[in-house]
Amino acid sequence: IQVATSVPPDVLIGAGGDPLALGVSVFAVGALTLGMLFVGVFPAGAVGVAVPVAIFTSGIPLILTTIWGFIRGQSVLAGIFGTVAGLFTTFGFLVVGLDHNWYAIPAVDVPAAQAVYFIAFACYFLFLILPSLQLPRLFTVAIVLVFAGLSLAAAAQLAARPVLAQIAGRSEERRVGKECRSRW
Repeated sequence: IQVATSVPPDVLIGAGGDPLALGVSVFAVGALTLGMLFVGVFPAGAVGVAVPVAIFTSGIPLILTTIWGFIRGQSVLAGIFGTVAGLFTTFGFLVVGLDHNWYAIPAVDVPAAQAVYFIAFACYFLFLILPSLQLPRLFTVAIVLVFAGLSLAAAAQLAARPVLAQIAGRSEERRVGKECRSRW
């Protein structure tokens, strides 16, 4: 008796589609939300609205975009989206943690803690400028604007100058506008 066996065809995971479609759109939502908060469209007490946007609308989908990019062999793209995923996700946890005093940071030192956060990510985005030159110019422009926005946000925290945070927010909004226009 001979048993017929069928072998399933080879399946290439992630063989289709473009991770940019998801990555750019969820990035735009998160960046626009943070930009509006920095500019002052919403009162400071409304910063909690950024948590679900940062973590669930931008952070987690960008993690998926990162994995998708790696599967497709697009390591530079995946590295950039992974960094942005880290930025959004940790921003959400920073806001919640500071609001609930999870990190035991005295209220007087919260601006310095936020500045450390912004400086750390600004440095990381500074180092992403060179690899971004392998991608379309849009990525380099976006990374430079993220770097500028994070640097201004850090300066706003250290100098206690809200106008710098507003300028940082405008940088975020410009970046979102450029990305949306170039992609669609």
